[in-house]
Amino acid sequence: MFRGSSFVVRRSWNVIREILPIEHELRVTNTKIMSLPKNFRLIKCDFSLKLEKKAVISSFLGSTIRGGFGSVFRRIVCITHDNDCKNCILRDKCVYSYIFESPGENARYTNIPHPFVIEPPFFINKPVNRFHFSLILIGNTIDYLPYFLYTFEELGIQGLGKGRLKYKIGKVTADDILIYEGEKKVLQNYPAPITGDDIDKEISSYKNSIYQLTIKFITPVRIKEKGRYTDKLDFEIIVKNLIRRVSLLSKYHCEEDWHEKVEIPLDIKTESSNLFWQELERYSSRQRTRLKLGGVMGEITFSGDLFPYLPLLKLGEYTHIGKATAFGLGKYEIRLDR
Repeated sequence: MFRGSSFVVRRSWNVIREILPIEHELRVTNTKIMSLPKNFRLIKCDFSLKLEKKAVISSFLGSTIRGGFGSVFRRIVCITHDNDCKNCILRDKCVYSYIFESPGENARYTNIPHPFVIEPPFFINKPVNRFHFSLILIGNTIDYLPYFLYTFEELGIQGLGKGRLKYKIGKVTADDILIYEGEKKVLQNYPAPITGDDIDKEISSYKNSIYQLTIKFITPVRIKEKGRYTDKLDFEIIVKNLIRRVSLLSKYHCEEDWHEKVEIPLDIKTESSNLFWQELERYSSRQRTRLKLGGVMGEITFSGDLFPYLPLLKLGEYTHIGKATAFGLGKYEIRLDR
């Protein structure tokens, strides 16, 4: 098929409405470069932690960090000590409620995406005396960085996981700039946000020079298709899910409705794929049971007219993709063949 011909494949709008917010439409037609939300912004902070004593770190620490952080954060900021945020008179003004319990404005999205992502360390069960993780804050949550710093300090005193693994924050950096030093406990430099415009400028030099692109899923990716988690991903599924996630984060945390229409050309093909399902589990203290947390890992390579999607794919390296991103799932990196 020739690009620009009259032969195009269009999906039924009834089908599209089931998979995307109503302001988005997925089409297969001639391609134009995507435009990211102008008000979308985020910061990425890298934490260096020193353990009280040498210990064995599990292969995936995301659920432990996220669970411990949520518990300590609630203890610090909640003044009513109500077990259910939905019935709390202060919920509309509460930092904890905004970050962890914010409901969507309609029945379709019972909870909007958490405005933060934790990128945990990965080890092969070996003893260490320090470890690192990254924290990504999105939109209005950037203003609450001091809350996150204080909570992680308190979590270090309490200890991580069942073994109460205690630590101290050594330093926190953003783009190799020191923003917080554990000994002084002072926020020295507030990191400058990364914006949609920054990402557009970063990839502008790539135009017309991309013929192949590889996506490497570093942590399990949990994506649902037709109500079930799938291990079969293609370019359309990836783009569709990134659009949904970015649009919701933009609307609820960056105060911008994103109305970009998306076009998928027919000549984008999957060149190779070695994706596999990696099962993980986490313990839910709220439900008092172990929950499945597995997803897709590996690499998949695409060829075709890929440049128009680079802004979205690059932003997705920060936001992650799929479900359970607050635990560190859905992390990927893109590799460009020019």
